[in-house]
Amino acid sequence: AYAVDAQRSDARHTTAAAENPSTTPQPNRGSRSTALTPNQQTAARRRRTRKKMIKGIIIVNNSGQARICKFFQQVHREGYSPEEAQQSVVQQVYKQVSERPDSFCNYLEGSIMQWGDDTKLIYRHYATLYFVFAVDKLESDLGILDLIQVFVEALDKCFENVCELDLIFHSDKVHYILDEIVMAGMVLETNIVTILNGVNDQTKLHQKSTSKLNEALGKATSTKMGSPGVR
Repeated sequence: AYAVDAQRSDARHTTAAAENPSTTPQPNRGSRSTALTPNQQTAARRRRTRKKMIKGIIIVNNSGQARICKFFQQVHREGYSPEEAQQSVVQQVYKQVSERPDSFCNYLEGSIMQWGDDTKLIYRHYATLYFVFAVDKLESDLGILDLIQVFVEALDKCFENVCELDLIFHSDKVHYILDEIVMAGMVLETNIVTILNGVNDQTKLHQKSTSKLNEALGKATSTKMGSPGVR
């Protein structure tokens, strides 16, 4: 009798639950773990943690000749060597910025296929040179324009009225200055005084090492000339 009553009670509860679904416990559809697949969750975490970066810095003259190139994110093109792929990028960059009138804004979006659709070109045109920064789309346009201005001012103070010939004959010093401002695609410093101090320290270290090397070579030469059998 007790078993029969229990079965009848279970049947009544089942019928009531079917007639009134609101009393039946429902899964929590609002939680992220049930709304997103594991792959989607991983992609979302990557988007949240992705850092803004500078992908490349290219300086070309009005004729399209590259003067300074620095790639922080490598470019690839099927059937091309790494050097040829970089040259292709430089040509694309020059073509796009040189065809724009000076009255247009100083940035382009999604314009270099090797770097993807999330790339912007931000540039300034000074006399015979285009200073172009290829950056992630999350970067601030005005911030990068100010960074280009800082770079040019640092060059101007180091070379005293910098011109295209300074970039050709002193490319090593230009890279010193650039390394004080940007490293591995991340902005390190924007203060002119700090940048120039770092460049001056690097220059002094280079001069000191060069003088020691010349001194060692001089001693070796004098020793050889003074050895027996040498006339």
